[in-house]
Amino acid sequence: DYRGIVYAGGETDFGFIQPDDRGGPLFRSFADRLTDPEVRKELKMISSIGTDSSTVYFTDRKKLFLYDLDEDSLTFLDMGKGLNLKDAGTILVMEGRVIIADDRKGLFEYKEGKMMWIPGGNKLGMRRISALLPYGRESIIIATLKDGIYLFNLRTGELKSDLLPADINNKLRSSTISGAVNIPGNRFAVGMTGGEGIYIFSHEGTLLQQISPETTGIQE
Repeated sequence: DYRGIVYAGGETDFGFIQPDDRGGPLFRSFADRLTDPEVRKELKMISSIGTDSSTVYFTDRKKLFLYDLDEDSLTFLDMGKGLNLKDAGTILVMEGRVIIADDRKGLFEYKEGKMMWIPGGNKLGMRRISALLPYGRESIIIATLKDGIYLFNLRTGELKSDLLPADINNKLRSSTISGAVNIPGNRFAVGMTGGEGIYIFSHEGTLLQQISPETTGIQE
């Protein structure tokens, strides 16, 4: 987060990492603070973490766990109730908003203690999400596992597939996108499996570079 603290989640736990007496990494659990033994037992693999100035958000796809930095307290929201979310696996915190993507039902926002539909977010339904990236103040880049890259306008609800040239997006669809991240220079990088390496794009979607064993000589 902004204080330099590293938060982490695994198969059955989540929390933060701090130095021990020897300067090595020491994991401190938040999950052990859960007072309901059934909730603790049902905890699944943490798939995504997001932070803002007051809260750290963890999701295991079915529950959203919220650690309050000021109060040093942990609460959770069962996303399976009401909206029946079971694959809400990706969090993006941007512009004071907490955006959550569900692989079956699309885009939602956590607001005022509950999950709310984002208008137009259902257009994304049934696509497995690899990453969500801020794109300006009103839009996000959506990297999907097998369906390429999309651009979604949070204000209008418009979903577009033409941020990247069609031939490049089709090439991404032929492989598997493992992740994506914004990088310095107003660029973003998309990581691929299967030896495809990393694609680096300009803000406008122009392919600038591909880093792979074939282009660098570096072994996988």
